Amino acid sequence: MNNNELKQKVYLAMSGGVDSSVAAYLLQQQGFDVTGVYMKNWSEESFVGDFKPHCPWKRDVKDVRAVCKLLGIPMKVYNFEKEYNTQVIDYFFAGEKKGLTPNPDIVCNRKVKFGLFLNRSLKDGAELIATGHYAKIRRKYNVSRIRYELHGAKDRKKDQTYFLCQLTQSQLSKTIFPLGKLTKPLKNDFPSRKTNKARSKRNCKKTEFADSRKTGEYGNLFCRRS
Repeated sequence: MNNNELKQKVYLAMSGGVDSSVAAYLLQQQGFDVTGVYMKNWSEESFVGDFKPHCPWKRDVKDVRAVCKLLGIPMKVYNFEKEYNTQVIDYFFAGEKKGLTPNPDIVCNRKVKFGLFLNRSLKDGAELIATGHYAKIRRKYNVSRIRYELHGAKDRKKDQTYFLCQLTQSQLSKTIFPLGKLTKPLKNDFPSRKTNKARSKRNCKKTEFADSRKTGEYGNLFCRRS
């Protein structure tokens, strides 16, 4: 029996950016058997090339592959474009039509990242999943059960618990947030050879529909295909 067979298997959602790359490094240092997974949720093909500048998925996959190679961990690609289209994009515009204020990031986390990705990872042999979100999970014990609580990250400026607020007990019980106890300056002190492949990527808290100009473009395309 080799060492990897004794380690807990974790599938980590990776974008090729700094956050998920450092999360991979931390998990590896903590002794987990890590597999990097790129989720292809969106691409220029989704809308027949209209969003090629906003969907550089081929570059992202290349970046993830480079980081995984540096760390010596395997990599997978999961394609959830169809599900993302129906469960997140359609939800967003259906809500807008009704005069509501939908939050696609919360829905994407609950249904795609911690729904589809979690289920597919467990099916493929993972025991846990991880992401590069800034949040912490705490276990609370009582006589009859364990309760999992979502808590704010140490780096309050980067905290993302709001976008994770609808995760269920089942989802939280199978999740690790390696960056929850880190701050950005501390994170950037990690060995450059492990993270420099990702340093040139945009360093921000991602919000999928935050750009109002692009939201208008999405709306026009949505109307054309409805």
